[in-house]
Amino acid sequence: MLTSQFKRKNDVKKLNTKIKATLVACAMVCSGSVFAVDYCTYGYKHNYSTPTKEQVENIRIALNFNTIGKPEWKKSIEDATSFLNSKFQEMGVKINYTFVSIEEDYDMDIVTRRGSRNADLNSSNAAAKAGTSNGVGDRIMINSDFEATDFTINQRRAIIMHELLHTLGVLHTNESIGVLLYGTNQLPMCDPDTWGRSLMEGIHDYRTNGNARLTPNAVDLYMIKKLYK
Repeated sequence: MLTSQFKRKNDVKKLNTKIKATLVACAMVCSGSVFAVDYCTYGYKHNYSTPTKEQVENIRIALNFNTIGKPEWKKSIEDATSFLNSKFQEMGVKINYTFVSIEEDYDMDIVTRRGSRNADLNSSNAAAKAGTSNGVGDRIMINSDFEATDFTINQRRAIIMHELLHTLGVLHTNESIGVLLYGTNQLPMCDPDTWGRSLMEGIHDYRTNGNARLTPNAVDLYMIKKLYK
């Protein structure tokens, strides 16, 4: 785990240097976001146990839309997995998403459920089972109480990427539970003018907040790199 890996001040400096050296472009594209540091009060966290590297090398996804059949969500899921596959490859992280039919063996399915009838969803856009040492989270639920057209194509893609990172064991930045990526609850690691908002905020609503993050920021990606490279 990461709790003992970043105890020394030198490690924090190395952490910042690595992020700035490899992903410094985010500072140019993310600056100026409307952001309160409170979004990152608890820092960047991962689950107490996370999937192994072997368990994430080829994540097979089955789309199980039941009766909803919304092509907008299907396209957003395909775009989200393609985007993350590309980012992971750039970082040298061996995580890859592929699609299989619901009749085949799969690691995760993506389904639609009515939030008004599902306590795990309620009014959330979507929800996912968190990844643990038993493997990746095996289900993402999209709230069908909302129309796909309530969101832009980029917002739908961001919702799916947010949930996919949950299935890898990444938690919300405003949750007090989990294992802290050392130093990320302090400035400058939570500085929006450097990194922009986190995709893993748990308190924004894409329908009402036009400033919500649409892609993983540098520290979101660094979390994945530390866990799986």
